[in-house]
Amino acid sequence: MSFNFVSLTAASCPATNRQAVLENMHEFAQDCRAHGAGRVLFGSVVTGRYPGHVIFIQFFEGLENFQSIVEMMPTNANYAKLIGEQGLEVVVRNLMQIKDIPFEPASGLQPEYLALTFAHLKSLDETTFLQHVKDSSSVFKNNGAQTYRMARILSGNPVGAYVLGVTYPNMAAIEKTYNDLAGHEPFQHLSQGIDVEMRSITKIAGILA
Repeated sequence: MSFNFVSLTAASCPATNRQAVLENMHEFAQDCRAHGAGRVLFGSVVTGRYPGHVIFIQFFEGLENFQSIVEMMPTNANYAKLIGEQGLEVVVRNLMQIKDIPFEPASGLQPEYLALTFAHLKSLDETTFLQHVKDSSSVFKNNGAQTYRMARILSGNPVGAYVLGVTYPNMAAIEKTYNDLAGHEPFQHLSQGIDVEMRSITKIAGILA
């Protein structure tokens, strides 16, 4: 399935409920898959703007699939349990359009970590920026990245920002990747032409695809 849009929801929850929330998110993810989400990823944020929060990410073929989820949520028992009984409070929900970045996903083990980088363009146009992203993909792949996706926020915060999402099998792979990127010319050109808003690492609790 080809994905064109992705939504990212970040929410706070009481620390005492976090494990129960993640378990219930698995049930809610199944409901979302049944209503049009092509892929769902969720987990707990380790670093960044929202440490201790949980995130819930859904991939869609078209916006009609996103609409189906939105219209399902008010009457969904698992969502009601998350918001009511388990104390989940949504702090941001972003809707993003996915950019075409060729990358062959790694097969095998489920990724353990997701690194998200939010940035605005400073001195690069989108075409040049995306070319640098494509030219840097081999460094990520060679150091263990399992998926590599770029999207732009259409609605949410910060609107207009680009979001690079990369999954990894462990934190050692993240370290190796950024060590090698320090000497990679296309990535250096990319870094000089953007303003990074935030970078976070999330421990993945589940993926449904």
